[in-house]
Amino acid sequence: MIYNKFLFDHIYKAGGTTLERVFQKILGHENVTFGLVDRAQNAIKQYHNYAMITGHFWFAPNEKLDTNRYYLTMLRHPVDRILSHYFFAKNDVSARGGNLAIELAKTMSLDEYVFSNQSQISEIIENFQTHHYLQIEWNGSDQLTDDTQLELAKKALLHYKLAGVFHQLTEFIDVLCYECRWPVVREIPRVNITSKRPKLSEIDKKIIRRLEELNQLDIALYEYATRMFNEKKRQILHECIEQRNQEIYNLPTLLPHQGALLPQNFPPEEEERKPATEVLPPANFGNRQVEIVDIEIKGVVSLTNTLFSSEEIAIRVVFRAHIDVENLTVGIHIHDCFGRLAFGTNSECLGYTLYVHANGVYFVDYRFRNDLGIGVYTVGAALHIGSSHLSSCFHWRDEVTQFQVVGNIGYHFEGAAKVYPQLRCGILDGNPTDIQILPAAHDWPRLQQIAIHTPKLTEFRAQICLLQALEQLHPNEVVAIEAEITNTSGQIWGSTGQSPVHLSYHWQNLSGEWLEFDGSRTPLPYDIAPGKTFRHYLTIKSPSQSGDALLQLTLVQEGVAWFDKQGYPPLEIRVRIGE
Repeated sequence: MIYNKFLFDHIYKAGGTTLERVFQKILGHENVTFGLVDRAQNAIKQYHNYAMITGHFWFAPNEKLDTNRYYLTMLRHPVDRILSHYFFAKNDVSARGGNLAIELAKTMSLDEYVFSNQSQISEIIENFQTHHYLQIEWNGSDQLTDDTQLELAKKALLHYKLAGVFHQLTEFIDVLCYECRWPVVREIPRVNITSKRPKLSEIDKKIIRRLEELNQLDIALYEYATRMFNEKKRQILHECIEQRNQEIYNLPTLLPHQGALLPQNFPPEEEERKPATEVLPPANFGNRQVEIVDIEIKGVVSLTNTLFSSEEIAIRVVFRAHIDVENLTVGIHIHDCFGRLAFGTNSECLGYTLYVHANGVYFVDYRFRNDLGIGVYTVGAALHIGSSHLSSCFHWRDEVTQFQVVGNIGYHFEGAAKVYPQLRCGILDGNPTDIQILPAAHDWPRLQQIAIHTPKLTEFRAQICLLQALEQLHPNEVVAIEAEITNTSGQIWGSTGQSPVHLSYHWQNLSGEWLEFDGSRTPLPYDIAPGKTFRHYLTIKSPSQSGDALLQLTLVQEGVAWFDKQGYPPLEIRVRIGE
């Protein structure tokens, strides 16, 4: 089963913030929740449109997991996790108040903290992970022995599609990308790292022994999770070996009860096994005077790189210029899983001339209806002068990212690409007047025109109501806030096309000076009819300057106008930036 909905159960100080950044990179910031603290079922109900729901969750006794979502989690050795939690709470300014255990850590020594009898601290430092996971299997009625708690927690881990361990964080990301058919993450960000933390060898041995005594269940659970994850890696390795052998030696796939079966021409062990054809790495060449940084891709309906045939698709090519270029060409090429070119074009073919300057980072957005058939596709890009890269190539990269087509919008078809036939039928030996012309089921040319060209608005009226308090943010902090928006105009707000309507914002200081005018965009979930009210989460990034600021929530029709510049006043919220 291919999943496009995920839930990450984030254990405190177990590498979750790093993983959330990886999810944002792959799925897009607007498709990933951040910093949630809630019951899992509540989060799914409130954020069901998000591809990835992440947060510090808890479960009701015997709570059933959503079978339509891919559940994943990460465990950490309890001693290491608790020490990281303590020093983070004590020394890092980003460790916020509101949690009594954090507040106590700021005022207590490590010795006092570990040997404390306060219940709020005990919840954090005594078998926290076991108590967290067992809720999934616990019926809420019986008092549990230690052995029963451990067994329930182990059983609960089996409900997760992937449970990893912190000391194999890189391998966890690789396994997740393999199972979900995501692009490989080559650079893993390191965020939310605990500062001013001593080495384990520098910690008093009595503290280590105390933590080990308090976490016998968590230690056993961590060892169990490690074995589970290693077995998962082993299975994947076997799958890759079998696939390789099938490709190279045409070996049959063996069932578990079968022994080895080798063809007669299988090379002896002492001979070097040479594949029939050498597997070359993806092409990556050019003088790099203008170089490709990244390619981002998502469907405008699915909002992920898992999308549908006939869904509009958005591809963004990000590149950096090291020199001035007056006639730059930016191209894209899409290949299927067999390496065959499925589609390619460039800006010159589309009639555009691009001018870039040295030391600038630029992007080019391609947007079109995806009429490719079901399958996995890779996307590359090319930067050059003229219509072809053969004369002057700055940078050519294959397989920068990938996407998967898993379904279809519109009429059913089979094959590599969708076309739009019209039917004509008649009687071969009859009178020509008997011939019937059957109209197409859809006016596809008209639908395509509507999808590409979103009408310009003449009315810019809306009502925005914030559904949660927003009083303080850290500098450059990214948050998702829920709002209720009403289209009070007499026109439809188009969510797709060349001029879609997006939710956005401005930042001003109290003197009326702009801190940031062009805020990040949040796409509408669908076309919004006149009078329609909907709830949606806006992605907001705070300014870098500390102090009081005004957040102005508004909308914008891209390439046309900001709503607040056409007479609709924005919703203003005073926010403290800083501690």
